Amino acid sequence: MNLGAESITDTGLYYQWGDIQGYTAAQVNVDKIFNEDHYKYYSNYRYTKYNSTDNLTELLSEDDAVIAAWGGSWRMPTKEEAEILFDSVNMEYTADY
Repeated sequence: MNLGAESITDTGLYYQWGDIQGYTAAQVNVDKIFNEDHYKYYSNYRYTKYNSTDNLTELLSEDDAVIAAWGGSWRMPTKEEAEILFDSVNMEYTADY
């Protein structure tokens, strides 16, 4: 299930990269949460973390929403892990459950 979801058909919460605060669909649509003004690591017209200066491409544990929500050994997959998963499954999209 998606992080913050109550069932397999629930969309769950939306997250910005490196932010452990989840947002509902209503917050994203109404409050325009996913723009630079609301991004945790954006200040004075520049990205302050996870940028070309620090070369961070994987989340640090303090910035991982999965670790914050579930703890234990749970974490966000790396880019390579996500690609392996995506390439290993047959997906079928449906609009009606």
